[in-house]
Amino acid sequence: MTVFLFILKLLLILSSPFILIAIVKYCIRKIFGMIRDALARKRFKKFCHYLSNIENFSPTRYLLSANQKTGVAFDENSNLLCLVTIFGEYSHYVLPYRDIIATELFEYDDIVGKSSGMVVGGLGLGVYSGKSTASPHTCRIDLEITINNLDYPLHTLNFLNTATTRGCGFCNEQMNQARYWHGVFRVIIANESEAKKLAYHYNPQFFVKNDSLSDEIQKLGDLRRQGLLREEEFEQRKEKLLN
Repeated sequence: MTVFLFILKLLLILSSPFILIAIVKYCIRKIFGMIRDALARKRFKKFCHYLSNIENFSPTRYLLSANQKTGVAFDENSNLLCLVTIFGEYSHYVLPYRDIIATELFEYDDIVGKSSGMVVGGLGLGVYSGKSTASPHTCRIDLEITINNLDYPLHTLNFLNTATTRGCGFCNEQMNQARYWHGVFRVIIANESEAKKLAYHYNPQFFVKNDSLSDEIQKLGDLRRQGLLREEEFEQRKEKLLN
């Protein structure tokens, strides 16, 4: 019994530094986590405040990316989508639902640039592409939105931007969130497609007229970008076409 107690005391003495180090590491992680969460809440509050100041746009549903560089907001009463970009300064682009073309959901492993899976939305397809790997980690989950804008056709929402064990609770939670927003966009695209088919059925001439009008406005925009048309001239000609 004496020998057993001696061995037990010796093990406690030898293990105490490791226990102390483990406790210190745990406390450091908790402190950094609290600081990170506080900063994330502050940035989200700033994001919401920015959305509230956008003219003629009342957000009813919104999301700030995990990397806090991009975001989206929906005005479901006016069928409008707002794409927000944050690189030091905030900027945004508001577009109607009908200008959303498709969404793609990507999951990247720990090999830079390699996609381990892709789900295509927009057209209602279920497609798996990209080279699958046996990597135990997921480094990034992105949702790419394609819109009807030749200058800025893509907007990326990030849901995970750090190496995480594939299949763990946090990784699954982020993937489920990405799938939810992917589904939101697919519903909007499907509804807009059905609405357009119905409207065309009852008034096909409306679409012929508006397609040609859209082409004319696009040409004016090209002239403006080439410097052949001043901003005020562009607005005047566009107003004339619309009236």
